[in-house]
Formats: sequence, structure tokens, C-alpha cells
Amino acid sequence: MDWIAEKEYHTGNIMNAFRLTLVGEGKGPHMFDISWVLGKEETLARMKRAVEVLK
Repeated sequence: MDWIAEKEYHTGNIMNAFRLTLVGEGKGPHMFDISWVLGKEETLARMKRAVEVLK
């Protein structure tokens, strides 16, 4: 997460964006808990879909 500090992004904003990618909501459970419930494969699949949408 060094690049977050280098770009002077706020970690909370990054975590909220990640949560939004995984569950469609910017607020809610801790993102690591969400990732654990979804599992590695589903978490990565959702992140890949988000990247494709943002291209």
C-alpha cells in the first residue's frame, strides 16, 4: 500500500472503493471480512469486472 501513501490518497477512500467493487455499497462491513466471506476466486472475479468497466 505504499503507492497509496505516495499518491497521498486517504486509505479510507481506497477501502470504500474496494468495498463498492465487491458488494456495490460504499459503507458496510470491513473489506477484509467481505473478501473472506466471498472467497478468493469471487473477490478476484469482481475486481476484474470492475477494472473492465472502468477501462
